[in-house]
Amino acid sequence: MKDQKQTPGNILDLRQVIAEQELKTKRQRQVRFKRRPKNVEWHEPRPLFVTDWRRAFREWLKFMLTAAVVGLVIFGVNLVLAGANDLHTVNNLSVTGINNLSQGLVYLNNLDQKKANLAFHQAAQNFEQAQERIDRSIGGGTTLVSHLPYIGARYQAAKRLISATNHISQAGILASTIIPPAGAKGGFQIDAKGIIKGTFGWLAVLSSQPSVLDKVQQELTASYADMSAVQASAVPVSIRSEIDLWQKLGPSLLGSDQRFNDITKLLFGLVASADTKNYLFIFQNNDELRASGGFPGTYALVKFDRGAFTITDAPGTGPYALRESTPQNILPPEPLLVANPFLTFQDAGWFIDQRYSAAAFSELYRQARGIKPDGVLFFTPNLIEKLLTLTGPITIASTNTTVTAENFVQATEQQVEYDYDKNTNAPKQMLTDMIPELLKKLTTLSLADALKGIVYTIGEADAGNMTIDSLDQNVAQAANNLAWDGAVSLGDSDFIGMIDENVGGGKTDRSINVATTLTVNANGNEWDHELVITRQHNGKAGNQLTGKTNRDYIRVLVPAGANLDSIEGATILEDNAFHLPSVDAKPWKLVTDAEGTVLVDPTRQIRVTHETGGTVFGFWSVIDPGSKQTITVKYRISADKLVHQNQYQLLWRHQPGSVNRVWTLNLLTKQQTFKPATPASGWVYRDNAWSWTGYGDWSQTLSGIIKVD
Repeated sequence: MKDQKQTPGNILDLRQVIAEQELKTKRQRQVRFKRRPKNVEWHEPRPLFVTDWRRAFREWLKFMLTAAVVGLVIFGVNLVLAGANDLHTVNNLSVTGINNLSQGLVYLNNLDQKKANLAFHQAAQNFEQAQERIDRSIGGGTTLVSHLPYIGARYQAAKRLISATNHISQAGILASTIIPPAGAKGGFQIDAKGIIKGTFGWLAVLSSQPSVLDKVQQELTASYADMSAVQASAVPVSIRSEIDLWQKLGPSLLGSDQRFNDITKLLFGLVASADTKNYLFIFQNNDELRASGGFPGTYALVKFDRGAFTITDAPGTGPYALRESTPQNILPPEPLLVANPFLTFQDAGWFIDQRYSAAAFSELYRQARGIKPDGVLFFTPNLIEKLLTLTGPITIASTNTTVTAENFVQATEQQVEYDYDKNTNAPKQMLTDMIPELLKKLTTLSLADALKGIVYTIGEADAGNMTIDSLDQNVAQAANNLAWDGAVSLGDSDFIGMIDENVGGGKTDRSINVATTLTVNANGNEWDHELVITRQHNGKAGNQLTGKTNRDYIRVLVPAGANLDSIEGATILEDNAFHLPSVDAKPWKLVTDAEGTVLVDPTRQIRVTHETGGTVFGFWSVIDPGSKQTITVKYRISADKLVHQNQYQLLWRHQPGSVNRVWTLNLLTKQQTFKPATPASGWVYRDNAWSWTGYGDWSQTLSGIIKVD
């Protein structure tokens, strides 16, 4: 059989295979993206309820979200625009209200009843209108507006500001309502006998209405609570400086509602009491440093009577006017025998705790003048110098002297020591004559400068350069709460306080730089303490004031139970440097109570006393101009008295009036053993010790967590 030519059978098979593969791929693709019943072919119609409801929901959701976003943007833009318009109106009302408020304060100080009352009512109306506008504005009553861009912070500031200033307006209305229509202006005058009299303006009126005074105080306290929360950067520029100044006066210095309340209680209780009070003002010179702040260059007895004051005693010879009328039979602490054979009025500021110094000044004044002061106020030149930056130069006609913030101490010292009228023999008269001139300038300060004066005064009180002791329990409690009474409390932690007593060492302490380094070895059951005191006399030899030898009795106050190991480098005075006590001199209970048990090493002239719940090491330092002296004090304290719940704390006390001080703490311990806490900055670890260095213008608390074996 003849062979036939065959057609290749694999051609048809290849086409079929390709078709089947394409169909299979298409089915797989369809199955990948959609689930369908197994028996439904990919090319068959798909029921809507089986395949498209999920897709439809997603499309609907996309549409709604897009619409919502667009709607919110449009709503937000409208809200911001509407809010900005409302905010502009609120700001204008607030600025007008604050202007009326400021004017009302001026009228109030001048005791202009009608104008003050009108201005305060107008201010209150402005603030009420502003509050109403905020309450009915879009979102004004909710928290939503406070989170909006641009206007959120401004709305919050506006609401706080309106509330705060409205409280001040209400206080002003209360005060102005009780002012007599023909009330005399505040200020002062000097009568024919040279006695200075004056009033504190509206405080004089308020003091006659105790119930109104309480309400005014409540309104001011409420105002502080709101004002302290205002962001100055969020208020109108035209009033930002006033708000910024209040912020400095508020949170930074007043601190809290309670602190503000204590300050107002102290102020009103001191100058606006319903009862007549006599306060002894001690003006100290910290160029002759004493424990209380400085040598009492002069004093003044001031009578306060319901907002009015009278300076009843301010002699031109200062404390020496009382020398012959005070008892001369009080045995002084031994170091004061360098100055006098008995305790004098000018040496009454010896005590570390100023409450004892206040009691000593008060009792000696009573014995000399027959009047028992109701309290004592201590001042150093620091406050006067800062107030002079506000008043500008003051010319004292009686001595043809012009004093400024820069030359106040030097000018007064030059006059008191050398340039006073020898015929009248009243070297302190310049200070007495300066009082009315300073008061005249202070009563004419602008509102902004007056607030700055308050800031300066509070700052000096916080630094311990102005303190008050009072027999009035309310005033005394407020002063104690504020730590303005000069009390010393060691607590149960580590403590260091260095007290300088310039005894016949000239007016040189402002020319002395003092660097103090305390090294604490934080190991073992007893911690070794080494205190290194370096004193540099920067005065120039030959200068009438600063070119004198500085003679200083130093006391170091440490925790009770400290064991003294040694004092090296201290000065030993000649025996003839001391006066013999008066023949009839007797110990004074005030002195013995304050100093407790007294231990004396007569050879090295070291004196150990037990005061204010602590132990005191006393010794002498005498340095000439241009020279330096280093004194090292070593002592030990039980570790269980220093560490409580794994915390070590050291309180370093600033002496009132002291300047040019640098403090350093070295805590010898492993780096990982101690974790510094306060201050939050300034700590470094070097030479196997945690170290901190700072200036001694304020008392400091240094603390941290420590691991003790």
